Amino acid sequence: MIEQHMSDLRQQIAALQTERAELLALPRDRATVEAIIRQTVEHWQRDGEQHVAREIARTAAGGPHALLVSRGVVPATHGAPAPFDLALGPLLTALLGADHVEAALLRYVESVPAGMPAAERETRLAEIAKTLDAIEAEEEKSIMLAAGEGISIARRPNARPEIVVGVLA
Repeated sequence: MIEQHMSDLRQQIAALQTERAELLALPRDRATVEAIIRQTVEHWQRDGEQHVAREIARTAAGGPHALLVSRGVVPATHGAPAPFDLALGPLLTALLGADHVEAALLRYVESVPAGMPAAERETRLAEIAKTLDAIEAEEEKSIMLAAGEGISIARRPNARPEIVVGVLA
């Protein structure tokens, strides 16, 4: 009887762990990607406007004419030049306007699958965590009860210490 109960609990645990892993592996949904683009363009606008204003001021003060230069340092790796990322987002956003850059990027979002909404995913992950806590605690109590009856049941290799300690406390 206890063996069947433990088998049932462990099947439930495995199913929930699999579902959690699948949810965590899901790509971002379209709405999340759109929100990231909007937030990024907003950030680019601030950075780009500061860059252009700084370069205009430098030019006006008699400095070098480097209005469209994005400065960066390329460290040498064993004498060879290292890869260099040139962040064009801030400069393009400052020159073309945030609305144009955002619209251009959002055109590509249609190719992103609608996916599971982030809020729904987080809610389900929280439900899984709560259910796993309860089932794993029940599993640990069953192991302890069985031990009291002289039945030895091995713990799962991935039994969470906080559950084991929580039941023992």
